[in-house]
Amino acid sequence: MFAFTTLLSLAATAPLLKAAQAFPNLPTPLVPPSFPLSWVGVAIGTQNYTCSSTSTYTNVGALAELFDISCLAGTFLFESIQDTAIAAWEAAPPSLSISEVISQLHATSNPIILGQHYYVTNPITGTGINPKWDFTSQGIDAGKPDAFVVAAKVNDGLAPTGSKDIDWVQLGNIQGSLAKQVYRTDTRLGQPPASCAPGSPEIVVKYAAKYCTGFWSLGLRDLKSSKRSSQCTDIHIIVLLMFAFSTLLSLAATVPLLSVSGLAVKRSPDVCSLSKASQSLPNMPTPLVAPSSPLSWVGVAIGTQNYTCGSTGTYTNVGALAELFDISCLAGTFFFESIQDIAIAAWEAAPPSLPASEVISKLHGTSTPVILGQHYYVTNPITGTGINPKWDFTSQGADAGKPDAFVVAAKVNDGLAPTGSKDIDWVQLGNIQGSLAKQVYRTDTRLGQPPSSCTPGSPEIVVKYAAKYWGFGASV
Repeated sequence: MFAFTTLLSLAATAPLLKAAQAFPNLPTPLVPPSFPLSWVGVAIGTQNYTCSSTSTYTNVGALAELFDISCLAGTFLFESIQDTAIAAWEAAPPSLSISEVISQLHATSNPIILGQHYYVTNPITGTGINPKWDFTSQGIDAGKPDAFVVAAKVNDGLAPTGSKDIDWVQLGNIQGSLAKQVYRTDTRLGQPPASCAPGSPEIVVKYAAKYCTGFWSLGLRDLKSSKRSSQCTDIHIIVLLMFAFSTLLSLAATVPLLSVSGLAVKRSPDVCSLSKASQSLPNMPTPLVAPSSPLSWVGVAIGTQNYTCGSTGTYTNVGALAELFDISCLAGTFFFESIQDIAIAAWEAAPPSLPASEVISKLHGTSTPVILGQHYYVTNPITGTGINPKWDFTSQGADAGKPDAFVVAAKVNDGLAPTGSKDIDWVQLGNIQGSLAKQVYRTDTRLGQPPSSCTPGSPEIVVKYAAKYWGFGASV
């Protein structure tokens, strides 16, 4: 569940200032906050309901995990993160409980976790239940006993997105130092069925939402202001940006993950069936032909296409550098079809100064379970001249340490991207060395094309891109 990352250093208060500017218009009768923004997170979890004697469901609490999204403020991803989150959460197996998700996340010491949201007995009256946001056991506030808030509802309003989504809520502090005000906005799902049979079991309904708060107490604010507000460093945004397309990728593989030590996920056949992914192979543009070997792996890549300016004033490709993430467990879901769009949106939001090599280096520090490996170019191992693309799974992921877990390939055919001239070609390649695949296909490309002209002698350039890569006929 873990690859949202950072790509720039921002001024200490920039992330929260941008997030505050993105605070949505509130439905009646909610009123805007009267204190400065302290933190903002996206949550995935469940709303919990019991059936009343009137045959309607009554809310009896919630359980959710919150992720810091302040570093995404000002980007497209900030506006849509709740949609990405609910799509991934919905794609997870129904048998996977939010408590299992939270347990696994805590095992990773993921730096973007803010904390948990759940309900407790009202600490003032000793009766009834109230929502609590608890940052005491995870993230930068771990071990601080006052890093929580128990709140009471002040106002609620219908979600502007429709009746399927739970209400937006404004709450006030009744205990704790984490916030004086809490808002739940941008809700997705969470509503129970319209009726029920009295005596039926309690139900849980998946949801996602943004939560934000105003004003830390003085002690906590002093402790955190130099940490939370300045967390938008390279390691934080890389983990954050990848939240948009890979944090929740492993949700689909969570059940197998539970039995694997060190978060080292075995490759596709041992975790998720590849049959659905095989059925999702897109129609190939002419003159590419369909593969003749069974599918072995499929991944989404972010990286760069690298170009040098030729004597004719046009750019020539001189290689690529990319990181591949396993998407086999998303096959059959909306997320699988759109992952390259989410990936390029996240990658485009990163600052131009951050090279793909630095992204790869930092991702390897996160031990994210969805990394397959790397894609780059090497000297042709057969002729010793020219360069050929290589897919290398030997140093990261489940194939780390296997010397034959790579493939060097040569182009068989290429065809224009169906999505237009801004996207690099789709390519069919054949093995010339290695056991990772007999055939490799690059499809669903996004961006990667150089400018149409250049000045001979100008420096080499790198152009960001995303794509799906498919490997067929592996013997490793």
